[in-house]
Amino acid sequence: MTTDSKVPKVCVCVCIGVITVSNPNLLDYESSRRHRLIVIATTSRNDMFDYATVWINVVDVNDNVPEFYQERYQSAVWENNRPNTFVLQVT
Repeated sequence: MTTDSKVPKVCVCVCIGVITVSNPNLLDYESSRRHRLIVIATTSRNDMFDYATVWINVVDVNDNVPEFYQERYQSAVWENNRPNTFVLQVT
């Protein structure tokens, strides 16, 4: 078992098998797009068990809203430029 604080902690509801994450903010698409869980089920006497691998695919959302420091940016594009010609970069 890992103790890394950046790894999402999960809980499995034994009644219905729902997997929840204790801190969803740790499921960051830019950090890790996929997580693997190995879920082990045992009997109350621990004499029988089985396991399953569960993959969590993280979906990218726009959590980093762009910031513009000027109200207006201006550039010019020449007529008949080739496709993919650089026009303007905002940093």
